[in-house]
Amino acid sequence: RKDVTDFEGFIVNRSEHWFAIRSINGRFWNLNSTSKKPELVSQFYLAAFLQALKSQGYSIFVALPKEGQSLPQAQTGPTGQHEDYWHRERDLIPGPQAPADPWAAAGEGHRLDGKGGTTTTQPEMTEDQELQAAIEASLVDSSASLLAEEPPAGPGVVTVQVRWHGGAAARRFRENDSATMLLEFARSKAQTMSPDIKLVDRGPPLREITKATLPPDATFASMGLGGGAYLVR
Repeated sequence: RKDVTDFEGFIVNRSEHWFAIRSINGRFWNLNSTSKKPELVSQFYLAAFLQALKSQGYSIFVALPKEGQSLPQAQTGPTGQHEDYWHRERDLIPGPQAPADPWAAAGEGHRLDGKGGTTTTQPEMTEDQELQAAIEASLVDSSASLLAEEPPAGPGVVTVQVRWHGGAAARRFRENDSATMLLEFARSKAQTMSPDIKLVDRGPPLREITKATLPPDATFASMGLGGGAYLVR
């Protein structure tokens, strides 16, 4: 039986939205167009990430080559227009190798494989640093990717606010969305890497919301989430 990391890529779909998760240079990238840039999904987190998408109603298809062939090589550089939409791989991975200003080379062409354009030499990461960077990227950046597209205001849609020390953010959710999306939204906005994020609902009644306290099939409607503010602890 193959491990999920043995495959080169996946196609993800829900309703009319499609996006890809593709292995490039030995790393998996979430290429969801609703995100501002490609997001790293570590091999340690890939299976859980796909399962979370599936639980939110997404269909996941494994990209397999024809017999005796391999998948088309991932395009890793601009072929004409829109060069500013390309990113250097090292700029997308958190850690000491990333430049202070990832847009400093704008206009030179940003490539996901790090080739081409005018670049500056950056120190190599150790294996431990790469592992830590992958874990951090999965816990923080991928949290936003677990969210369904934000719906427009209307029937069956609720607005929720989360607050943390130094900030606050609000977002709309569908009443039938998984309640775990609220935790992922809070994690991505508060930039916390803790997998055990806790939200406090002052109520009444006062209650704590964690992944452990939510039933597997909990939705915003079933948990009475919406129209309030929740504190990140």
